[in-house]
Amino acid sequence: MDPGGDEMPPESNRSPRLTPAQERQQRSALRAQRALRRQIRESLRPPSPARVFSVSPPEADLWQSRRRIRYRDADGFVPPAPPSPPSPEFSSQDNFPMLHQQVPDMYELMNQVVRDGGDIVQTLRQIMNLFTRSQNGEDISNIAALAPLIPRATDVEPVTTWGDCPMCYDPPIDPHGCNFCLQFIGCKVCIRNWNIRSRVPSCPLCRHTWGGAPDISSMTEIDSRRRNTAYQTTGATASQ
Repeated sequence: MDPGGDEMPPESNRSPRLTPAQERQQRSALRAQRALRRQIRESLRPPSPARVFSVSPPEADLWQSRRRIRYRDADGFVPPAPPSPPSPEFSSQDNFPMLHQQVPDMYELMNQVVRDGGDIVQTLRQIMNLFTRSQNGEDISNIAALAPLIPRATDVEPVTTWGDCPMCYDPPIDPHGCNFCLQFIGCKVCIRNWNIRSRVPSCPLCRHTWGGAPDISSMTEIDSRRRNTAYQTTGATASQ
């Protein structure tokens, strides 16, 4: 017992004395704990303006855009976006010169359409009138009056080109046509090759069967025959 009344702790309750190495290790662990607590507090703290401007530009722009959105009474109301700028308006006076130049062209075109259409309608009306009268048993001896309205084949310019050969896809050499349908077929050599390869020799267009050799003629002769046939048909119709 101490004469001053203070009891001395027993030797078993005293903390063991730390060696210098253990003290350094303990101080290092305490510093690490304090640094960890400081990082936790910084992460839980709301961002300050200094921290906002210290981040990368995209994140800073996103944060600033979120801060600019103002809510009314915390009820989730977001103000509407500002109105978009008005679209440019084009005045009709800007396009007036161009439209003014197109008016005469359109006027002439419409006159031509109306004029041609009127002639065609008038001709068809006369033909249908005569047809109706003929069906009713009336005399239509004045049908010859329609002869000037029907274009004759002799008034049509002869065709001097028939396009490419449909067999060799080249300009035709010695063009020939079928004597039955009077249509252009192709080159004479191509027609002969077609006749040799065909199981049943016939015209490629009308399928008229050929006996042996191709029943063809030159296009000059065929055009002449077509004009004569059309002229005879027109003359017979006008003489009735």
